[in-house]
Amino acid sequence: MTYHLDIDKILESSELPAFLLSKDLIILKVNQAFCQFFGISREDVEGKKCYEFVHGLSKLPDFCPLQGDAYTCPFTRCPGEASEEKPPCCPKEPSPALKEAKTALKGFYHKDFFEPKLKKHLLVTLIPLYDERGEHFAYLHFIEDRTEEKEIGELLKATVDLYPGFFFINDENFNILYASKNLKPLIEKECPKCHYILFGRTDPCPDCPLLHGQGQEDSILFSPRLSKYFQRYFQVFRTRSGKTLKLTFYDDVTEIVRLFEENPVAIVITKPDGAVVKANRQAKALFEVPEDFEGKYFNAKNLWVNPEERQAFISEVLTKGEVRAYEAELKTLNGKPFYALLSSKVYKQDGDILIYTVLEDITEYLKVKEEAQKFFETLVELLPVGLALLDEGRKIVFVNSSLAKLTGYEKSELLNERLHDLLTPTPELRERARVAFSKILKGQPSALAKKHVQTRLRRKDGSEVPIEILFDEISFFGKRCFLGLIFDITERLILEEEARKAEKTSAVLQIAGGLAHDLNNLLMVIKGHLELLELKLKDALDHDKAKHVKKVKEAFDKVSQRVLELFILSGRDLRKFEEIKLDKFIPEWVSFYLQGSEVKAEFSVEEELKLLMDHAHLLSILQNLALNAKDAMGGKGVLKVSAFAEDDNVVLKFEDNGPGIPAELLSKIFDPGFTTKPHGTGLGLTVVKRVVDLYGGQISIDSQVGKGTTFTIKLPRKPKVITAIIEEHKETKVEKKHAAKRVLILEDEEEVRELLAEVLRERGYEVETFEEGDSAFQAYKSAYEEGRPFEVLLLDLTVPQGKGGVYLIERLRQEGLLSGGVKIVLMTGYTPKEVSERARHVRYDAVIYKPFPLEKLFEVIEGGRA
Repeated sequence: MTYHLDIDKILESSELPAFLLSKDLIILKVNQAFCQFFGISREDVEGKKCYEFVHGLSKLPDFCPLQGDAYTCPFTRCPGEASEEKPPCCPKEPSPALKEAKTALKGFYHKDFFEPKLKKHLLVTLIPLYDERGEHFAYLHFIEDRTEEKEIGELLKATVDLYPGFFFINDENFNILYASKNLKPLIEKECPKCHYILFGRTDPCPDCPLLHGQGQEDSILFSPRLSKYFQRYFQVFRTRSGKTLKLTFYDDVTEIVRLFEENPVAIVITKPDGAVVKANRQAKALFEVPEDFEGKYFNAKNLWVNPEERQAFISEVLTKGEVRAYEAELKTLNGKPFYALLSSKVYKQDGDILIYTVLEDITEYLKVKEEAQKFFETLVELLPVGLALLDEGRKIVFVNSSLAKLTGYEKSELLNERLHDLLTPTPELRERARVAFSKILKGQPSALAKKHVQTRLRRKDGSEVPIEILFDEISFFGKRCFLGLIFDITERLILEEEARKAEKTSAVLQIAGGLAHDLNNLLMVIKGHLELLELKLKDALDHDKAKHVKKVKEAFDKVSQRVLELFILSGRDLRKFEEIKLDKFIPEWVSFYLQGSEVKAEFSVEEELKLLMDHAHLLSILQNLALNAKDAMGGKGVLKVSAFAEDDNVVLKFEDNGPGIPAELLSKIFDPGFTTKPHGTGLGLTVVKRVVDLYGGQISIDSQVGKGTTFTIKLPRKPKVITAIIEEHKETKVEKKHAAKRVLILEDEEEVRELLAEVLRERGYEVETFEEGDSAFQAYKSAYEEGRPFEVLLLDLTVPQGKGGVYLIERLRQEGLLSGGVKIVLMTGYTPKEVSERARHVRYDAVIYKPFPLEKLFEVIEGGRA
């Protein structure tokens, strides 16, 4: 059968650019679509070589289908061999004549390639044409522009390869037809099935859309083969040819899922009505939810022990948007209660309101907290100071018993009260506390934190006590609190006041001791010159002159008594002890001190009552108490003086009917310098207390304003210090020797040196005087070497720079210049105890205490007792 082709009609009816190509590749005819495609006219192209015009080349290019690598048949399902099914026009099986000519061209030629001149992707098809004799004479050449399709395809491929997860297309037999770049390395040649590559399964996944005809919901899957979580997205696609394909995306969500699913903290996502959207593994374990239990089958409402508490919590979350560290009592699906700490936040997602909640089981923590709180309460209950714990609102959340005792309130009365409002005594202090706390709450540092602050506290009964507060900000079980320690400093202030008094007293006593020492030297000069004057004017003194001398001596004795009191104040006077008969001594001297006044003395002294002490000390007590009572009563009134034995003590009482002493002054009357008299020294009662203390006694005062004052003194009959003191006071016996002629005097006070030298020279002695130890040593050494040694050393115990009597004796001993025939006499204003301490390492024969009478000096030098 012969077919006649209308080539012109075929060309003009084709929508594709087409042309008739001669056997030797010359363009014979083109259609209109060809002209439009190339933007030319027929005359421009017809008669030209195709490769010259189309490709701009001088020969066929390598990509031309006629070069041998074209597809020879575009039809699918063509067996490619002679067959009864082939259409009769198929040129694959040429006529025998054509076979014999050996020029047959088999099949169609079509090929897609990139044309560099046109910069287009083209699909070309060439159909060989044969004449009636079966001889090939030309080609029908069709051109299809697939640039856009090809580029879109390449773009889609590149896009898919950019996808960080997996993408693949598989057929209904689960074979992967296309895979993204990330998936290709995982494809197994032996089993390129999707279910094996991702899940290691030999059978398809149970929920595969290819099995069910429609896909399940997109879900998160775990790949045990890859140990990763994937979010799966898919679409089933059916081609026009009837094939079923599945397009699948696997998004790697391992990190996200592990943050949620494998988080060690329980996380639950719910809706406001309690519907559980999602719960992680830890949350399911916490609520004892089975692994295969679907969250949508239970509601968060059922997980609260108290539903009303849940409703209040949800309302707070929805109002604030976020709630942190909320303690709640929850229960498991099995009804087991436990305590949890919740932190929730509201999110809007796809139009829904979701509540994300993080839970932590704090049941054991609360047990430990309760035990810790009990331990804390027990510990602070043992504290001897007040303790208060305040919240951010300044309210008391905890107090100990010490604070309750200090304030006078019960502990229950203090709880939930504002500490400063309740216990601060003045509105000004309360306002200052309020302002200070408001600044701290705003984040400003407190200038008083960790510092001791003194103030006053108002007790329940309205009284006030001095306190010291030490506070700091702390975190107490996760909450911001303020811890305050409140110290009752009443006793401390008393001790501090006593310490101040003692310091003041010490200063006064030190001054008194130094002053007494200096005064003694002056008194020594006065007394010596007075006695010397008496000796020289002995025969010239008539009665009138003798009276004046007596007055001077009485004044001297009074001054000596005052100096003695200074020594008493300094604690340096315990010289002589003697047994004093009080039934005579007290009336005699009290009456003496009251003479010249209208004060009447009434005595009640136990007969034969005796007291062992220095009579000068007892005189100081009697004098100061008697004169004090006389001044208090304005020179008239009644002074009752009594003395009696009580156990091992002697009790002295001085009771006047004067105006009394105000209560606020009673604690100060023994302080040095304190006086209410216009011209008082403030030392009289201090001396009295000092004497009592020296003997280990006690003194007390009882006074009522408008009624009078009573002083009570208790003195031990035999003070404990007596034995030691008596040992120190043992007088040194001085053997009487031949009358000495040469005397060396070491004394830093010029007036005393001159007095002693004059007196001794009047007595017939040869005297040399020196101010300090070195010059005295040189003089002694020279005299010793010349054979004219000194026989008596009259030495001041101490002089400035330390080179006094002790220094001279020690140096002479070291030089071997002292012989047993030299009499060493120490002169001092110090007490025997002090002499023993300062001169314990040197030899001396006698001690005389300033101011001493001249007779005492002669007695010691010339023999007798010192």
